[in-house]
Order: sequence, then structure tokens, then C-alpha cells
Amino acid sequence: MSTQHDQQAIDDVETLAKFGYKQELFRQMGGFSNFAISFSIISILTGLISMFGYGVSLVGGFAYWTWVVVAFFQLFNALSMGEMASSFPLAGGLYPWARHLSSPQVGWWVGWINMIAWWAVSVAIDFSLGTLLAGSGWFGLTMNTATIVTITVVVMTLQAVMNIFGIKLVSWFNNFSVWLHMIGTVLLFTLLLWLGRAHPISYIFSTDTPDGNIGLGGAKFFLAFLPAILMSAWTLTAFDASADVSEETKDPQHTVPWGMVIAVVASFIFGSLVLFGLISALPPMGEIKGIMETTGLATWIIQHVLGSNLGLLMLAIIAVAQFACGLSSMTVFQRVIYSLARDGNLPFSGQLKKVSRRGAPYMATIVGTVCMAALTIGASVLSTVTSIATLGFYFGYFVVIILAIRARATGRWTERGPWNLGKFWLPVAIVAIAWNLYISIAVVLPPNVITLEIFGGIMVVLAIYYVTIMRHRLSDKAGTLTQEEIEKLERAKREQLDAEQQPE
Repeated sequence: MSTQHDQQAIDDVETLAKFGYKQELFRQMGGFSNFAISFSIISILTGLISMFGYGVSLVGGFAYWTWVVVAFFQLFNALSMGEMASSFPLAGGLYPWARHLSSPQVGWWVGWINMIAWWAVSVAIDFSLGTLLAGSGWFGLTMNTATIVTITVVVMTLQAVMNIFGIKLVSWFNNFSVWLHMIGTVLLFTLLLWLGRAHPISYIFSTDTPDGNIGLGGAKFFLAFLPAILMSAWTLTAFDASADVSEETKDPQHTVPWGMVIAVVASFIFGSLVLFGLISALPPMGEIKGIMETTGLATWIIQHVLGSNLGLLMLAIIAVAQFACGLSSMTVFQRVIYSLARDGNLPFSGQLKKVSRRGAPYMATIVGTVCMAALTIGASVLSTVTSIATLGFYFGYFVVIILAIRARATGRWTERGPWNLGKFWLPVAIVAIAWNLYISIAVVLPPNVITLEIFGGIMVVLAIYYVTIMRHRLSDKAGTLTQEEIEKLERAKREQLDAEQQPE
């Protein structure tokens, strides 16, 4: 008799086989680990620490409310995409969703945009860690571009080695990262309120900025608040990481949607504590511009308020959290490469889709790491690299949810997964579309016009590649299995599970 666990393993293999794929990656992630990878990538101790000064410089303490707005609307994204994750539990997330909801051609475009977004954000995360370590003064390091790039490449190499060892090691570190984030957040909040409180909690309603008070509710306020939202939008994104590792997650049709939703909710709660603490310890507004010319505002607050010993401890916790964030992001970047290569959508796909005996897409790991190291040289313009990643994510969300609505309307997508919103899915999806469109526009408005220019250039290059090479190669059969192969895989999995149950 098969246990419930064994039956779930069989069901997962059969579900994957229905889409024409064999189980190559190892299913070693449970529900908590799946949530952990999204929570680690959102990484409030990475994004909010890095981008805090951006929001405060625009709207002062009121920057906290950008976090509330973004979390509210990101929940609509997580809910609407959770239903897609339940219906299409495949590695690569947005790419296979678009492919099944529309066509291989549309899937190719969405997949490439999503892959570029993960490439950029992975570099931005590790570059932020390199900057933090270079500026910490640890080990006699000096703050310059060469030092930052060197540290970043070393960090990437270590993360690549961990990924090559397999998803089990990555999952363990992400699980550890969740507790580190939570403990570190509570510790930071408590210490800042205890040692550095300069303002009451009501300062989250203050609109004093380094350039003066912008008032509340007027045109000047909204012109500042709308771009300030990017502080939180840059941070509270990439929660779809849970879906990208669907083929390494047990019972992904249930656990992946919950992983995304809970990651957004948990990040909002603990991120609020980070912002409460930092805002309460803000220095006089007249000093902020000078501070930000030499270091990050949040980093300065932590070091100034906590002193040398506690400050170093807190920065060490933040550094480990950023490492986990970069590790998770690299993991997902490699899964998107693997997913695209499996269907023949990348140059040298035959090599990039190879999987090791440990169940790791090792060629995707090696090539992806080399690409990340190459982009690191340009990551000195960190805000631009981050903006490109943000635009890629939100634009991808925007497109894939529209495709889902269209697929529902035309009857292409009729079989819902076990995790679904029922009749509420459509209104939730419509709100998500409007939100994604807004962020996609906001992220390229001044002073980030260069983001649109670079993204436009990328799209032109992709268009040339698509028209000259890929347009005639794409087909619905790419990467799929025959019915006979599917039945053989199902039999082999059952025989393997039966053999494991036999006494030695």
C-alpha cells in the first residue's frame, strides 16, 4: 500500500507528464520552503534598506504609506497569478503560463522578458551586497568600484556552487533566511525605538522632505508620492519565485499559490516594522542629502544609532539576508533558463537544459552565473539595473494576466487547478492588470527615462532575433513527450516507489 506521501509523488509526476514533461528536477521542497524562496527574494532587509533613502527624499516619513499601497495591490497580483500557478505547475512560471494560455510564440516573448528581469534583479541584489560589504570597512576593504565588483563576483561564484549542489541545500539556506529575516527585523525595530527614537510613530504621516514640506493632498504631494511608490514596488516584487520552482515543490498545485500569497502578507508585516523603526530614527531632514552622498540612509541610521558593536551585528544579519536573497534569485534565474531551453527557445538549448545527478540544471547555473558576472560591470548604475528588472517583472505580470483573461473568454483555459478564486478571479485579475500597467509606466518616468531607452533597445534586439531565427522554429510540440513516453514514466515512478517500500 502506498502512503499518502508516495501517492502525492505519483500525482506530481503524472500532473507534469500531462504537460509533456518528465520529472528531471528533484521534488525536495515542501510548503514552507516554497514560501521561503519568495520571502527571501522579496527580502525586506535587502530592498527596504537599499531603497529607503529614495522614498524619504521624495515624501519624508510618509514613505511608509507607499509600502501599504504596494502590498495591497501586490496581493491582487499574487491571488490572480496563484490560480495560474495551480493550473500550470511548471518550472519557469510566467513563461509556461503564457505558452499554454496563448501560443509558443507569445510564450517566447514573455519568457525572454522574464528571464532578463531575473538576470537584472539577481545582479542588482548581489551588487547591493557587494556595496554593503565594501562600505562596511570589514577586512580592511575600501569603498570603490573595483572592490565592489570583485566582492560581487565572489558572492555569485559561491551562490553558483551552492546551486550546483542541488535544491536541497538552497532550500535549507532559504528556510534559515526566513527566521533570520524575522528575528533581524524585530531586533532592528526594537533597537531603533529603544536607542534612536527621534520622532513619534505619527511621523509616518509627516511630509517634511530634504527639500521642504510638500504638504498633504495637493498636486505637489501627488507628484512626489506617485514616483515614491517605486521604493516599495522595487522591494515587494518577484514573489512569483514560488511558481518558478514548481517542479521542485511537493504538491505544487496547492503549495505554490499559498507560497506567493503568504510571502506578500508576511513581507508586509515585517517590512512595516523595518520602516517604523527607520522612520522613527530619521535624522533632521537638512542632513539627509549630505548623508546620502556618502552612504545609504538606512545604513547610516543603523550605524549611527546602534554604534560600532550592535551596528556591525545588525549589518552582518542584513548581509546574510542579502546573500540569501541573491541565492534565491539566482536559483530562479536558472530555472527560467532551464524552462526556456527545455522547449528549444534559447541558443545552445541542448546544453542549457542538462540536469545533473543531483537534479540541478548545472549548465544553466554556469552560463547564468557568467552572464550575471558580465552585467556586474554595468551595475554601478544600480537604480537603472533595478528599474529594468522591475519593469520586466511588472510588464510580464501585466501581459500574462491579460492572456489569462483572454484564454478564459475564448475557452482555451477551462480546467482550473484545485486552488482557485471561483467567480472572484476576474475582478481580482482586472485590478491586478491596472496596477501592473501603472507601475510599468511609473518606473520609466523621469528621472528613470533611461530605463525605457534600455528596455526599448533590448526589445529591438529580441525582435531581430525572433524574426531572423526563432519565428519558424517555435511549435506546440517543442520539448514535449509522446503518450507512450508519458505512460512509461508513470510506470517507472510507481515501480521506484514500490521498491523503496520493500524491507531490506
